[in-house]
Amino acid sequence: MARVLANNAGRQERLIPLRMSRMAASPFVFLRGAASMMAWDFAHTPSIGHHVMIDGDAHLNNFGLFRTPRQDVVFDLNDFDETLVAPWEWDLKRFTASINVAASENGVDVTGRERAVRTAYRTTTSTLAEVPAYELWQMRSYASVLLAAVQIRH
Repeated sequence: MARVLANNAGRQERLIPLRMSRMAASPFVFLRGAASMMAWDFAHTPSIGHHVMIDGDAHLNNFGLFRTPRQDVVFDLNDFDETLVAPWEWDLKRFTASINVAASENGVDVTGRERAVRTAYRTTTSTLAEVPAYELWQMRSYASVLLAAVQIRH
């Protein structure tokens, strides 16, 4: 709790009680407000040592649909206020934790939550491992492709 309270330093005093009450509403809302706490936890876990610029707050609610200047609709991150140079695994861990917590709050059992996390990670990494570096750099997650993939699975 001390770490969560310490994260209030520099915030507008009158809004801190509102922030704290919102974080207490549910495990997922707490996760959303606890990026610095998770970073502290992750700093004490193994890493391969490859540091990159990460989002730092990669959870389900920080992804969304956007229209590009070319009028394509893409799926991407939408919140960058916690970015930092850190091990790449941190964003992956935070994102998969958010899938697990959100699924739990929506009544998905442990087996279903594990399957959702593992499937999302394995499918994405096995697909991206086959993409040449330049194409990967240029890759966009087009909403039409994502929606088609979801419809195929249902």
